[in-house]
Parts: sequence; structure tokens; C-alpha cells
Amino acid sequence: MNNFPPRSHEEFKLLLDEHMKHDADFLTKRLHFSLNTGEIQLLNERMIMVHARASAELRREMVETMGLETTRTVLYRYGYHCGSIDGESVRKISQSDVVEAAFLGPRLHELQGIVSNENINLEVDIENQHLESLHYWKNSWEGLAHKETFGLSGEPACWMATGYANGFSTSFFGFPVEWREVECVAMGHSKCKVIGKAAHEWDTSAAERPLQIGVHELPVSSVSSVQDIGGCVGVSAAFMRAANLLERVAVSDTPVLFLGESGVGKECFAKALHA
Repeated sequence: MNNFPPRSHEEFKLLLDEHMKHDADFLTKRLHFSLNTGEIQLLNERMIMVHARASAELRREMVETMGLETTRTVLYRYGYHCGSIDGESVRKISQSDVVEAAFLGPRLHELQGIVSNENINLEVDIENQHLESLHYWKNSWEGLAHKETFGLSGEPACWMATGYANGFSTSFFGFPVEWREVECVAMGHSKCKVIGKAAHEWDTSAAERPLQIGVHELPVSSVSSVQDIGGCVGVSAAFMRAANLLERVAVSDTPVLFLGESGVGKECFAKALHA
């Protein structure tokens, strides 16, 4: 089947529940651990297990050394490659039921510990290169880690997860698909909201263009994560991280030593700490 026409919410929910039970069993049977060879295999691809906390620390170091924009690009590309590999693997085992096998993508995301998916709708017509879908990502480790490290963000922060969704969908369906995260737990939302469409179906009007804009391109007044610390205002990742650390230590009696070159804002932070 190469088409997945629109369905009512009730019909879609019933179909999704059926797939979730089947897909979880299908994938877990194809996950293998071998202590003798030191390998983990999923869908015949070698995998590795990594610590979420270590990954969050690496993300912090990348932002501080490479900058926000470069880090976002690198992590997005990493996610895209992961998704592309999984999309290719699922395509190989999908046989004739191509569209319904696409439900395996979100399940793989869950199995790998990235997010919990809430699939709201899906419309696909492969022949006419049409796709439209809405998902909510719950418990995103990436969004939560970003908020924990840098404080509230002015933009979505699930860069790897978004890259994964784009890579999987594009590889699996055989035409360019673009997912955009429009709400994120890193921004203070309760869950992340992502919308997927065939790349050519996205409207490029001004109403949708801000979804592509990075925090460095926005005026200070429009960024929800602006921090005012003792009269100093900042939106950079390093500033937000320092502000977040200040908030944590301010409620304790722990001695604090501010270090840095002249003019970096030590006095502002000291005023805020003792306010």
C-alpha cells in the first residue's frame, strides 16, 4: 500500500493502537545483545548505548566551544544520518505495505530512548509526493537536557530528534520530507509539537518562516528566554547557562566566586545573587 488517506480521529486512534502493539513486538524481536562479541544489533545494524547525561555534557561543551548555530547544525546532521539509516532498514523489511510500515519510525525513536511519540494524524500519497503529519513528543531527553543545562530557550532545541525524523521520512518514503518543531519542552511547553510535510508543500510565507529562524537572528525583545541579571541582559547559551546556575545557587548558603575578564558581567551577577 502506497497511500494512507485521511481518517477520522477515532479511526486513526484504533489503527495506531493496533500498530503500537504489533510494532513493539516486531522491533524487540530484532534487538540483540551479544556479550561475546561486544555488539548490539537492531534491524541488522550495529548500535551503541550512550549515557544521556554524558551526551548532555557533550552538547554543553559543543555550544560553548563551537557556538549555538554550529552545534545545532552538527547535531541535526547526526540525527538525520541516524534516521536515514533506520529508514533504509525499515524500507528493506516493509515488503508491500510501505506506508503502514512507516509507523515503525516513531517506535524506533522510542526504543532508542529519544522521545515518547503521540501520533495525532498521518496522510501519505507516495505517488504524488504528499505527506502531512502531526506528532507530540513527550519526555524528550534532548529538550529536557537543553533546558536543564542552559535554562529556558527562545527556540526549539530537539535538534537531533528533528534531524532523525527528517532523515527517516526522506529515506523511507523516497522524497524530501521536512519536520519542524514548533513547540518544545526546552521553551517551557509541556511537550514538543512537530509538524511534518513533504518539503515542497511547506508554505514559505512570513507566517511560517520564523520557524526556521535561530535565536541569534531574533531581536532581543522577541526572545522568550531573555535573562535580566542585575541590569545585564543576555540571550546567548553561555549567558543563559550562567543565569540558570545562579538561580540554583541563590537559594543556598554556598560561597560563590565569580571569575572572568573585566567587563564580562561579574558585578551584575553578584548584584543579582545578593538581591
